Amino acid sequence: MKKITFFVISVFFSIASYGQLTVDDTDTTPFEDISATGTELMLTDDGEENIVIPFDFDLDGQISSDIRVGNNGGVLFGTTTGDLFAGNLPLAGLTPRIVPFWDDFDDELGGVFWEVRGTAPLRRVIIQWDDRPHFPGDTEIDPATFQLVLFETSNDILFVYEDVLFDDPDFDNGQSATIGVVSETTVYEYAFNDPSPLDGINAIRYSSVNESFTECGSTGQVIDPDSSNDGDTVTSVITVNETGIIGNDFFIDTLELDITHSFVGDLDITLTSPEGTTLILSNENGGSGNNYTDTVFQDGGDPINASSAPFTGVFEPQGGTFDAAFTGQEINGDWTLTITDVFSSSEMGMLNLYCINFTSFAIICPENVTVAINPTIVPIGVTTTFTPGFSTAPEALIDGSGLSDFPDVNATHEDTTPSNSFVSDNETTGSFDFDLGGTFILNGVSIWNQNAGGPGTLGEEGVREILLSASLDGITYTTIPNAPTTIAQVIENGPVDPEQFGFIDTEAAFIRLEVLSNHGDDDTGFAEIAFVGTACEAMVTFDAPTTTGTPNTPLQIEGLESGAVFPVGITTNTYEVEGNDGSSLTCSFDINVIDETQPFIIGCPDDFEVNQEGNATVTLDDFTVFVSASDNCSAVTITQDPAAGTTLNQNTEQTVTVTATDASGNAAICTFNITVLSSLSVDDVALNDVISIYPNPTRDIITIANSGNKSVSQISISDINGRILETHLVQEETLETQINISTYASGIYFVRINSLTESIVKRVIKQ
Repeated sequence: MKKITFFVISVFFSIASYGQLTVDDTDTTPFEDISATGTELMLTDDGEENIVIPFDFDLDGQISSDIRVGNNGGVLFGTTTGDLFAGNLPLAGLTPRIVPFWDDFDDELGGVFWEVRGTAPLRRVIIQWDDRPHFPGDTEIDPATFQLVLFETSNDILFVYEDVLFDDPDFDNGQSATIGVVSETTVYEYAFNDPSPLDGINAIRYSSVNESFTECGSTGQVIDPDSSNDGDTVTSVITVNETGIIGNDFFIDTLELDITHSFVGDLDITLTSPEGTTLILSNENGGSGNNYTDTVFQDGGDPINASSAPFTGVFEPQGGTFDAAFTGQEINGDWTLTITDVFSSSEMGMLNLYCINFTSFAIICPENVTVAINPTIVPIGVTTTFTPGFSTAPEALIDGSGLSDFPDVNATHEDTTPSNSFVSDNETTGSFDFDLGGTFILNGVSIWNQNAGGPGTLGEEGVREILLSASLDGITYTTIPNAPTTIAQVIENGPVDPEQFGFIDTEAAFIRLEVLSNHGDDDTGFAEIAFVGTACEAMVTFDAPTTTGTPNTPLQIEGLESGAVFPVGITTNTYEVEGNDGSSLTCSFDINVIDETQPFIIGCPDDFEVNQEGNATVTLDDFTVFVSASDNCSAVTITQDPAAGTTLNQNTEQTVTVTATDASGNAAICTFNITVLSSLSVDDVALNDVISIYPNPTRDIITIANSGNKSVSQISISDINGRILETHLVQEETLETQINISTYASGIYFVRINSLTESIVKRVIKQ
């Protein structure tokens, strides 16, 4: 069996910024007490004070030196206005802030201090809330002491907790606090009114993933060999302030070089690391050729000693790879380019460009992907036996014209017109054959009937009685069980909702809709049709994670690959990549497939009347036993309101609501009215008293017994939707009539017994 799943998704990817933060709550950085050496900010209850730190701090790409310190355990970033009020909140939706312990602090004890320690480019700003009492300043409760530390260059954020136990379980370890960071783009909430994450934690560090960056050295140095034949040497220095290890945190991606020289075979070019390791880039290559022009050195490039001037292109250093030469060394310090003209000559040259592109070792996953399942199946073609009228065309039934959303089985339809619907030319019966464009498992249909907009006589046309059949080959059709048989007339103006029906799972490539009768005049037609499939999955494609600082390819270690069919729910995809030094990094993202399709109810009853027996009340049946539902993804729970067993009194009309709910919480409802007739007339009571049906409930045969002198002329049986299933004429002298209902489906049926002058209706339950 071929099963094709259709769905509509929109997937947007973005690459995570290198500046995004990672959190480490195993950090063991010790507490540096600045209460005796720092500057006190003299903060009062709910107060704030602005400070300017001596370096620019980068918070997820927002760079600022403005910090607004609040007495309530945090700072606002990049602003000189605003407040960190006493009522802490979840961080989502708030402006940039850094809150190591946002709570409600008073000012009766201790103070708030700040201090700069260390030397550039490795300074750190420490802000310390020292011995601060919890509001309302109860000095009997133990005060809190904690710090925020901001690091120059690395842009790390550190929370250090000296004491956040108040000897009060309402406040201890953040029971009433918010902890985390908010940037302009991302919320990093560690805890909100929850003491468990902070229990046993000494410090929390938020670190930026190391950024890729380019540094360039000085240029314009003249390469002028002297006459001593010892040559001339010029240097250019790149000073790197970042810290990290080559081969682990950073890699040299490329070195760009541009030199003007008329005899490049005289030149010896090297790169020396801060730790003193020298790598030969090019040694006396090129002969009498001119210049190094747009020359790029990169591991894996072409051999430069096999090339010729001006060496435009990508070349591997002649002395080996950057990776082999410098792995394990600290990036921080001076990277020195040395150019030596090793022969005495008249040729002179100049250094025009020297830049190194440092790349961090990183793996970047796509963002989370959310897919909403849309199992709407729109036919790709339609033919009909009807003759089109009013300049209509059958294709209007499947092209979405007039719908508010397409494809969508829940869309509304505007007023019907010749361009968005179909109407026959004075024909009441015929059929439509729909080509689904593949083989599907169907379980529902939406039909938009003609509404008051026409065409034809306003509000009169539209299909009424139909028969739905399914086919795999377009030749042999089989009636679909539980499919709709009657379509309601639509008399209001648009926008009009569809009439929706469910049926048991049916495999089909073609659907035939036979029209048995129509509403109103002879111009039969309707506006649109769409089918629902049992799709409970989605094929999702996504870009593979990207990496920097390694030539290795990320390998998937968890989840499903791109292009796979993902089930409903969240599937986490995790990738891992190995660095050049054997270390590895992982990243993860989620594919969330959401089921937003409601179940389809099968067999919702029409309104009906109940004749009570004598003057007794009527007990409401359990319709959840007989009403079923189909769903595209899961089992369905069916409930009823009012519940079965509810007593219905005489002369009442009760609305019954049956609700079908799937595992994702999507719900469909159907309602119908039960009218309890008033006390029976004398004749009706007499007829009611002499007629009985047994056994009831039954599995096969029911007996209708007449114990009196009332003459019964006809017995008919109808289903819960009011369709008459069979009729029996009864001889006047017959006292018992047996009817076999073994072929009926389980459910409630109504037996109408007619005499010459009266009739009664009794219910029968088929098990």
